[in-house]
Amino acid sequence: MKERKDLQFAQYELYIETAEKVSDRRQNANMYFLSINSLILGLSGYLTTMSIEIWYLVLSLIGFMVAFFWFRIIESYRQLNAAKFRVIHEIEENLPISLFKSEWKYLKESDQKYAELTSVEKYVPLVFMLVYIGFAIFTIYGLGIV
Repeated sequence: MKERKDLQFAQYELYIETAEKVSDRRQNANMYFLSINSLILGLSGYLTTMSIEIWYLVLSLIGFMVAFFWFRIIESYRQLNAAKFRVIHEIEENLPISLFKSEWKYLKESDQKYAELTSVEKYVPLVFMLVYIGFAIFTIYGLGIV
């Protein structure tokens, strides 16, 4: 019986590590996409000195697509972590104390509304998408396409 409990706890520890790794990968992806968007915006600023307006439209399209994929990846990581924590909660039912389940319970019962990180962080690519749409509209009107 003790061997079974030890095995369950070892699996629990291992699974928590995988959830932490997903969070680390999500953070690395956020840094990567933030860098790409910063590069695109910097390049757009540089092109203003050269008066090559059509590239604003091209960079707006590329930037919008990058920000859209960033948004989708954040959502994917959110879903993956949600599934992992469901499994962790199931494992905790066989342990003496349910640490993560208790933590979520207290966060939900808190007087202050808890904002999940992925709920907040997915607004960043949405803001970038709006900026790129604005650049595209500005460029289209500036070039007299519409």
